[in-house]
Amino acid sequence: MKFAYQFQHLCGSVYSQGNVIFTPDGNSVLSPVGNRITQFDLVKCVARKNVERVAVSHDSRLLLAVDEDGRCLLVNLKRGAVLYRFHLKQPVQALNFSPDDRFIAVAVGNKVQLWRTPGLVREFAPFVLHRTYTGHYGTIVSVSWSHDSKFFVTGSEDLSSRVFSVGKFPGFKPLTLSGHRDVVVGAFFAEDDRSIFTVARDGGAYEWKYKLPDVEMLEPSSDESDEEENEEEEEEKDRQEKEQKDKEADSESSDEDEDSETETAGNKRKRKLSEVRGEPIPEIARATKWYTCQKHVLKMDFAKVLCCTFHSSTGMLVAGFGNGTFGLYELPAFVNIHTLSVTQNQLETVAVNATGEWLAFASRKLGQLLVWEWRSETYVLKQQGHYFDLNAASYSPDGRLLATGADDAKLKLWDTNSGFCYVTFTEHSAPVTAVQFSPSGQAVLSASLDGTVRAFDLNRYKNFRVLTTPEPTQFLSLALDPSGQVVCAGSMDPFNVYVWSLQTGRLTDVLSGHTGPVTSLSFSPSSSAEPILASASWDHTVRLWNLFASKKSFIEPLAHPTDVLAVAFRPDGKQLASTTLNGAINIWDVKDGEQVGTIDGKRDIAGGRKENDRITAANNQMSKHFTSVCYSADGSLLLAGGRSKFVCIYAVGPQILLKKFQISHNLSLDGILDQLNNKNITESGLSKGELDAHLDDSEASGRNPGSNLVGAKRAVDPGTRRKNMEVLSKAVLFSPTGRAWAAATTEGLLIYGLDESLAFDPFELDEDITPENISKTLERREYARALVMALHLNEEPIIARCVEGVPLASIPLVAQTLRGGMYLQRLLQLLAKRMERSPHLEFYLQWSLAVLNTHGQTLRDDPASSATCLPTLRSLQKSIARHLQDLAKMYVILAFDPIVPTQPVATSEPCGLKATQLTKPVCDSTGSGATTAALSGSSSSPKLAAEPSSSDSGVVSAASRLRWVAPSVASVLAVSTSQSRAVRSSEADARCLESGDQQAADTPASWPYSDVLGGVSSACAGVRRQIFTEQSAAAHGER
Repeated sequence: MKFAYQFQHLCGSVYSQGNVIFTPDGNSVLSPVGNRITQFDLVKCVARKNVERVAVSHDSRLLLAVDEDGRCLLVNLKRGAVLYRFHLKQPVQALNFSPDDRFIAVAVGNKVQLWRTPGLVREFAPFVLHRTYTGHYGTIVSVSWSHDSKFFVTGSEDLSSRVFSVGKFPGFKPLTLSGHRDVVVGAFFAEDDRSIFTVARDGGAYEWKYKLPDVEMLEPSSDESDEEENEEEEEEKDRQEKEQKDKEADSESSDEDEDSETETAGNKRKRKLSEVRGEPIPEIARATKWYTCQKHVLKMDFAKVLCCTFHSSTGMLVAGFGNGTFGLYELPAFVNIHTLSVTQNQLETVAVNATGEWLAFASRKLGQLLVWEWRSETYVLKQQGHYFDLNAASYSPDGRLLATGADDAKLKLWDTNSGFCYVTFTEHSAPVTAVQFSPSGQAVLSASLDGTVRAFDLNRYKNFRVLTTPEPTQFLSLALDPSGQVVCAGSMDPFNVYVWSLQTGRLTDVLSGHTGPVTSLSFSPSSSAEPILASASWDHTVRLWNLFASKKSFIEPLAHPTDVLAVAFRPDGKQLASTTLNGAINIWDVKDGEQVGTIDGKRDIAGGRKENDRITAANNQMSKHFTSVCYSADGSLLLAGGRSKFVCIYAVGPQILLKKFQISHNLSLDGILDQLNNKNITESGLSKGELDAHLDDSEASGRNPGSNLVGAKRAVDPGTRRKNMEVLSKAVLFSPTGRAWAAATTEGLLIYGLDESLAFDPFELDEDITPENISKTLERREYARALVMALHLNEEPIIARCVEGVPLASIPLVAQTLRGGMYLQRLLQLLAKRMERSPHLEFYLQWSLAVLNTHGQTLRDDPASSATCLPTLRSLQKSIARHLQDLAKMYVILAFDPIVPTQPVATSEPCGLKATQLTKPVCDSTGSGATTAALSGSSSSPKLAAEPSSSDSGVVSAASRLRWVAPSVASVLAVSTSQSRAVRSSEADARCLESGDQQAADTPASWPYSDVLGGVSSACAGVRRQIFTEQSAAAHGER
């Protein structure tokens, strides 16, 4: 059984705090969820603490995320890789990329820091502080840029807005726009940059304009006058030399020349205000007076404006109010176009996509994320996570759905593939403590502290059965028998197990005998014998019941040393696992009722110190225990989680720990750190977080400075939720397929899936095939044998090293020595993966061509290879089509680059072609994009055999290198052009072609190499089309 699981999805929570933004293409929304960022697809970057602010560059290349402490992550948005980390030392309230993506404006307290955006050349410190702007007396909450990227405007809590310039302009000083009576939550430039709109929290909305001077003349500054004086002195010397040579000139004419030159020099001291050294000065810098031309009030039932944004191209202002209502206004007239109430809680942030059609809103209190299309008045996305902690989770029999129950009394169903919640049941009136799918997957049941067990139909999404007891009780556990007809629930008080018939809804039996709350129930899944019910309780026992016998038979209880917290049957029903309060997992033989093993897990889950712990993390293992346990599908593994930051996987046979996962690294949660910082501990032993545990951010935004003192917060209801929640997992479970497992944690429902790159799956392995022998074979230049040995070992890094070690001229020969079947399939899988993220694009294109030209007929003729290689060929084609589009865009951008690149190195190629080799990889070896690419340094990936040494040429700009990519790739791909043209098209072909082929067809025609670059893609599509046609014909023949 494989256990190389890695984090895949985060369900149960769609928004926690901070701002939400659209990507520049307008098709994706980025939402902070704890210390992760959800793109609905998940961006693979994790911050130290909860993410507070995010921003995306206008070219969709970079993502900047800032956590609560001001620690920044620069992320390549396409690759999802973290490029750089740095610390701003203070919390950030706003940040924004300039329209030309050259600068990033970051609001830190009452200052604005202007940072240069990292370029294409790798640097030791990519972020360089350009300038720091001061002038505000309150925290800055809004930053917006002008369209020419030369100015930006800020809004602050000091009731004013300020306009700053990126560069220095003569006569320009930072402007202050004051007049509001409340905090300025938004300030924006108009489309023509000739006016500024400001919006305050009290609803006041102003439009500011400026006046230009009547006389377009300006005395130069001191520095410029000094330069002009130097120019005049040089001209004076030239004039004197000319006078000495021309001795016969008339004295009167020389006097006239002198007067004219003096007059010209005087005129030079005055110039037009609109020009400085030949460059125009923006009108904002020439403005002499700013005034308020319009004043409006955005009224919404006395609710305050908490957030707003402006879409300049359409002139729309979107304002979010504290009562959950948003308003859409047309500027500059401030005409209300649209008003809608989307939630009952205050809106924390709002965003507009690039076209202005979709509006995104987020509410922190309920964790809501909404995307609204205002023209058609429909929801594009409407998601809400659980407000309180998750208590239970259950997989559907087919593994496609997950049901979760939480303290907010809601039952939600989630799609495991998309991560979306598509139905919410709100019939419960108290926390949901247990959920369970029926064996048929057509219904889901939930138990709650409100004293009911409810059954929901998944076809009509209705509550079709409510199971209750004669006396009110609170249910803690739930179980269904394998037939789905008998429902059992364990109660808190009295300590009974209640049995119902799901078909009739009648209470059929009450099982008594426990002397403590029944914490867990489980039916044996055995179909050969009568199912047995196991009940676990705090009375230190697990009791086994045979409900289907002629007489309700009770089997002798299984005694434990401490309270029993969870129980689970093995899939064959012959073994039982139970967890206890002392951190142990006990394994029982069901038939004999004997304990066959014990796993002491308290040392495995030890670690993490909470703020109120009086002992160190090394000594607090007595407080750690498992509260949930689950068998894998084959019964060989045990998954256990509980009051700890770890989830453990154990091997049942040897009873050893195989792997443990830390479910969160978010320092905003309690119990993550093993050692606490003494500066946060007061003399009384309490932490500062405990003294202000009930501090609410919404109240903090309007509090006075004195409340920043430790303990200055007034006393509040002790039942108020703590700000720092403890990290733990309340439920863990394997999926029915065994390829994933889920954990109901503090941050939400975490889904971990198998990562094939971490799973060791060799093919026909013998004792001579080892990584050391493969390296020695590669050093002896036995490339074909080394590659075959690596394919047997089936370790991706080793296969990649062997592939990249083959010289360029030897690629066709090595490809011919490979046999079909598993060798070809695994090699194509590697090429498809490496084509997506490797910087050696041309090299892997050569490999793809060689494999397809050599083994294309084999793939078409062999039915087994056709079925297994078809998905791989599709992935390869989609990857090449994406590179085709990216290079086409780069070619258009770099067509006017005046930089002359270093001459490439020509190498001999097969088929009599010449290909140009770049002196260095185009992007960094990690595949994380060209932002901090190693364009002038060494790469961490294995050096290609045909790659020239670093001494061949100096540092070359990224633009000049990219210019040489197109001819190089074109010459390589010319081989497959004839093969792609020979492939016939048919109706079956059209059905076979999907997104990858469409992307290749939609490539911009402005790039001259687009038809040739599609060679490998077309060859790949040709093989796929032939396979699809033969499979269709075979299926038709069988019918």
